[in-house]
Amino acid sequence: MQIQNRETGYKRINNATAFKGLPVAKIRLKNLPACDEITIIQLSKEDLPFLNKMFEKINLEKMYPNLPEKKDFDKWKDMIFGAISNIEFGAKGFLAARKNKPCAILSFSDINSNQGFYIDHAASWPLAPNEGTKGAGKSIFRHILGKGAEENKKLARLVPDTLTPRGKNCNDFYKEIGFSKNEKNFTTEITANEQTNGFKQSCEKLDSILEYKKIADSTETDLNSALNLDF
Repeated sequence: MQIQNRETGYKRINNATAFKGLPVAKIRLKNLPACDEITIIQLSKEDLPFLNKMFEKINLEKMYPNLPEKKDFDKWKDMIFGAISNIEFGAKGFLAARKNKPCAILSFSDINSNQGFYIDHAASWPLAPNEGTKGAGKSIFRHILGKGAEENKKLARLVPDTLTPRGKNCNDFYKEIGFSKNEKNFTTEITANEQTNGFKQSCEKLDSILEYKKIADSTETDLNSALNLDF
């Protein structure tokens, strides 16, 4: 059942199932060894109660008090909620956390007869006022692109916004991690074929700045007790 959140206007799921996030990777920034590592957590529908609670707790206005336009906050919230909503309706997803606090989310769906995936929504947010979460976006993409390489995917596709809520060019970010524009269908893509493997190349590029380690024999985690939502 869906109920309307009167404060935000977003619909959330009234669902009392257990929280069963699965930690799958640990990532550090090589140039900032003192910076806390990022944990990547695999999500499912069972995590919806936690994700809805997380969405309500994230206070972007507090984190960026000098951001002038309300529409920027609305757009940012749309990206975060869009990922949660897609997971509700069957998309797969990952959550990034630093210092036991969520800092990024990504949702994706299989396409082309499971030969590729479409990244529906991706967003990161700060954990302290006026400070970005260094490496959160690249870390969560490192994991999904590594997954694509391991599973011999042929395509990763997304449609980036022109600008982020803070005015940075999204296309610059995706170009930096190996995506390129497909002018034919107005998307941004990574491809793999007999000559080149864009997934592997992107991972190698990201591994020059990230120390990526998969978690072996991971077990499901109660996100409600493992993560802190005191933003």
